[in-house]
Amino acid sequence: MKSLFKILVLVITLSIISCAPSTKQEYMNSYEEFIADLETNYTEYSESDWEKLDNNMNEFTGKLYDKFKDELTFSDKITLSAYKVKYNSYKAKSSIDKMFENLSKELEE
Repeated sequence: MKSLFKILVLVITLSIISCAPSTKQEYMNSYEEFIADLETNYTEYSESDWEKLDNNMNEFTGKLYDKFKDELTFSDKITLSAYKVKYNSYKAKSSIDKMFENLSKELEE
């Protein structure tokens, strides 16, 4: 069940990215949805999932950002910076949680 859930989340995330936003507002909304999904599901992601999410994040912070950067307000830029912080925080927390989970399993053996 968990793997089906992860696949569904990744498909939704990839569809958001693959349907490249054509306006700044679509970009902001897609990025917000990506981060919201991450906040909800970060504990379920495997290393392979994180690699795909890293690619999505690179798309948001690279090509898509460059496409709309001239239209972004100061407030938009602060929001986008907060999204980067959230992404990196949840990725780090996931990694730390998995490390402690593995350590706990080893100690139980």
